[in-house]
Amino acid sequence: MQSPMIKKEISDDLKIMTIALDRPPVNAWTKEGYIELSSAIAEANASTTISVVILKAHGRMFSAGADVKTLAADSVEDAARRRPLLRKAAFDLMECQVPVIAAVHGLAIGMGAVVVTSADVIIAAEGAELAIPEINVGVAGAAAAIRRIVPEHLARSMALTGRRVTVERLYEIGSVEKVVPKESLEAEAYELAELISSKGYLAVRKWKESLNLTEPGMGRRGLMIEQCLGQELSLLSNPPSL
Repeated sequence: MQSPMIKKEISDDLKIMTIALDRPPVNAWTKEGYIELSSAIAEANASTTISVVILKAHGRMFSAGADVKTLAADSVEDAARRRPLLRKAAFDLMECQVPVIAAVHGLAIGMGAVVVTSADVIIAAEGAELAIPEINVGVAGAAAAIRRIVPEHLARSMALTGRRVTVERLYEIGSVEKVVPKESLEAEAYELAELISSKGYLAVRKWKESLNLTEPGMGRRGLMIEQCLGQELSLLSNPPSL
């Protein structure tokens, strides 16, 4: 049995839930992690007190993306079971009923970048970077989420080259709220969470509902298309035996 990837804490006033990624060494995602994330978001949604979620990570980076060793060992059937769990976790995070603040440090790659860009507000440690390098391993994915925070042509450049983008650049274009020293990251995120939660439980939830319902873009459809095309690429590279 794998150890849990998600660690949760709730503030003393019951208004702020902190979700921490904690799967050493690089917080790589497995299907169990997707289930845990969906479960944590469901708990926040069902709460009668939680008004904000802070999403952070332990270790030297936010997340290196999917666990490639697990992916390599997946059968076609395993992959077919995993993909809906990934989609559900991403959808659940994007559609969380309370505001989500991502506190990102180090690298956020692939699914790690999806998680960061699915938040409502991003606060980053100096030198942090985001990337969607799926093209380097012959699959498609993550651009639908990246499009939420960057201009179209930057999203295309990131997807087609796999290159990293610094949070300093993302701050310049308004995608990141604040870039701070790493030692200040959690305090800054918590300060913002307290400000948002002070607006009132119903107010923040109704505002979040409004923002979700009026958000432009591909959303669910984009992630589904990416996964389907990524599967086509994967099958071309590794055709199943008949």
